[in-house]
Amino acid sequence: MLPPGTIVVPLLNHLLEREDWARQRLRPFSGQTAQIEGGPINLVMTVDDTGLFRAAKPEEAPTVTISFGPEAPVKLLTEPAALFASARLSGAANFAEKEPALGLRGRSRRGNWRHSRPPAGTPAG
Repeated sequence: MLPPGTIVVPLLNHLLEREDWARQRLRPFSGQTAQIEGGPINLVMTVDDTGLFRAAKPEEAPTVTISFGPEAPVKLLTEPAALFASARLSGAANFAEKEPALGLRGRSRRGNWRHSRPPAGTPAG
């Protein structure tokens, strides 16, 4: 089986290449690494200086880790809002909030993260 980054990172970059606002929000986090884990998935990627992702090198420790439960793959397909509501964060919260590929912004009262998107036609800030 291919490592998740082999498929996911190019897909995310393809989406980011069309969204200048998203790359601009990621550029200040150049060199920082995000780890996304849930179910059988463990994806570790680093922001480059253009605001795109690349597979992290083994020596790059995650700046932020976003964890989903073991049911993550099923929830992603059936209940994406519930998936994002169940995300658990450790590390640099400011990085996770600005990471448009995940759409995580703001902490709810329970300490979970909610999914959000910038309004159409407006830069996210």
